[in-house]
Amino acid sequence: MKQTHQRTGFTLIELLVVIAIIGILAVLVVPTLGKAKRSALKTNCASNLRQVGLAVKMYLLDHNSVFPVLPVASELGSLVTNYTPYVNGATDVFRCPAQKNNLSAIPAYGSRLTIPGVTNAQAWVSYEFNYFFAYANPALYVRTSTRRDITEASICPYAYDFPYNPNVPSDVPYIPHQGGMNVLYCDWHVNWLAQGEYQVGGKWFYEMGHL
Repeated sequence: MKQTHQRTGFTLIELLVVIAIIGILAVLVVPTLGKAKRSALKTNCASNLRQVGLAVKMYLLDHNSVFPVLPVASELGSLVTNYTPYVNGATDVFRCPAQKNNLSAIPAYGSRLTIPGVTNAQAWVSYEFNYFFAYANPALYVRTSTRRDITEASICPYAYDFPYNPNVPSDVPYIPHQGGMNVLYCDWHVNWLAQGEYQVGGKWFYEMGHL
């Protein structure tokens, strides 16, 4: 009788083919997963800014439409203390989820981004607020959410991702999103602003829509 032998394994060529196929799939899938993750972080960032917008709206209702000012120029964390009661103390909404670096620990930013009076080490700010509304001298620079100061709320930025400018070499490692940033406007909608739109006709985006 003729005996038949059953195969018990793969040949070397078959194993190499399988490995090659897995390698090709990895090359195709990994970038897609990375893109999906970046897209999710971008969406979460926009959600954060919408919550910030709601907090600012409630603050303005309680303060006769007058924006809070910075007690010390550039200390954005101090500005945020005005809004934390309106988000039940959830300081993480003032930080972009794509910003993995604690900017408050970086000498270039330092204490300007820490939130005074909050002991949580994660309580730091990564969004920037339009300085038109937050100058340190309230006697001269009190701004309101009325048309006295805001000429076109839908294009007037109030808060946005920071840092955002790829032309500042020291900021580039800390830019949270690729190709643009999320912006909270003074009609309280949030929109994506591409890098090519940061300046229009020589005018920066944060100069738009107000006096």
